[in-house]
Amino acid sequence: MASCTVSACIGAGELDLKGSAIVRALVGFNVGVEIGQLMFVALFLPALAVLKRGRGASLTPRIASVAVAIVGSYWLGERIFGCDACYRSLSRDFRL
Repeated sequence: MASCTVSACIGAGELDLKGSAIVRALVGFNVGVEIGQLMFVALFLPALAVLKRGRGASLTPRIASVAVAIVGSYWLGERIFGCDACYRSLSRDFRL
């Protein structure tokens, strides 16, 4: 419900949509977000289930937490410094 409200505020002000066009745009946006979340879960839940049964079962939560922290840190840096700055840093560090 909160994402719908935020979407309404953003979409109504920036897109200059009127009437049913706003509703269609918001429903389409929210359905797209939900489909993306379901795809993410569908991809990673089986992998986590396999990892949970293996020898490294106790490390799985730590590895997942570190992965999320790395991706989140990259995303934050991308938003703060701009996409080009992060890519230049990665390409210099990893010789991309």
